[in-house]
Amino acid sequence: MKFTSEELIDLVERASTLSERLDYLGDRLSLQIDRKPSFPNHASTVEAQMQRWCQIVAKGDQETFEQRLGLEGLNPETARQILTGVLLTQPLPSWAHLLNEVMDVSAIATENPEVQRSLFAEEPVAFEAVFLPFLAVAQTTLRTQVGDAYYHLTPAAHTSLERILLARLVYPCSQSLELEFSLFRTKGQSDLDRLLGRLRGTPSNAQYQAFIQSLTAGRLRSFLQKYPVLARLMAIALEFWLETTGEFLQRLATDLPAIQSTFSTDADSTDAEWGAVEALHPSLSDPHHQGRTVIGLQFASGVRLIYKPRNIGLESAYFRLLDWFNNRIPDANLSFKVLKTLDRATMAGLNMCPTKL
Repeated sequence: MKFTSEELIDLVERASTLSERLDYLGDRLSLQIDRKPSFPNHASTVEAQMQRWCQIVAKGDQETFEQRLGLEGLNPETARQILTGVLLTQPLPSWAHLLNEVMDVSAIATENPEVQRSLFAEEPVAFEAVFLPFLAVAQTTLRTQVGDAYYHLTPAAHTSLERILLARLVYPCSQSLELEFSLFRTKGQSDLDRLLGRLRGTPSNAQYQAFIQSLTAGRLRSFLQKYPVLARLMAIALEFWLETTGEFLQRLATDLPAIQSTFSTDADSTDAEWGAVEALHPSLSDPHHQGRTVIGLQFASGVRLIYKPRNIGLESAYFRLLDWFNNRIPDANLSFKVLKTLDRATMAGLNMCPTKL
């Protein structure tokens, strides 16, 4: 079930960063908007947050704290205003609309076998079933976004990419989900049940499955409302994954003829006989630039390549230098290993070299 417009606005407001809250406050004053935040914080809550803020940034020293606020263009009064509540004065961000798409499919996503393909019994991820709606939106949106380029990868290869998304969704949520699971287990239990649970050490699988069922049956909505910053992080993770994965597939489709021409050997098949990419090894580097990583590819023909989402002009020049040396070394046993590269001058292309994965 989707969030209402009012609920979505409230979620975005509560997930706003400090700089965004300052922008909203400035707009509110300049535009003379007199609407109040839907769910303002109580004065006692604001004071507790101010004290906590002061303790973190100034070790409790009020004068130092006010100096630190001044560096952000704030004073104690404006700081209290943005902690009391924020008023959205700009259009909803794209991540909010994407989050609402997730909520729209949440009721049916858990029953979709294609979505469940990313859940591996031999490599389970804690609370993974909770994130099936995000995977469902990822699949349908990616197909629409890239069209026929989607089918340059086999289902198994797509699953490898979806597992990366799943890990990026689970990571920021794990502690909050563990807390909610603990509260769920103790709710309605007697003191004796809680004592026995502590003696057993680990919760039963039945309790875990009941918790997952409660979230997939409708509590996901209230969970995201309770943790608006997590909701934002999850939606942005999905948004970045769609951007980077779509970029990869479109580059693969556009540059496939050049890739085949560059990397085919006498023993390799060419053109359509390369087949689809049947295996992917994502995250061969640390993520950067909104989650982009080096990816290893293996085509159905057996050809293996590396995709780098950046310009590799320096590497290409290095291998040309090695090739220049090889042409001048009489002893073949002393020659350098030279890798083939397909270099695009901008981020608009594929940068690949053969490798053994």
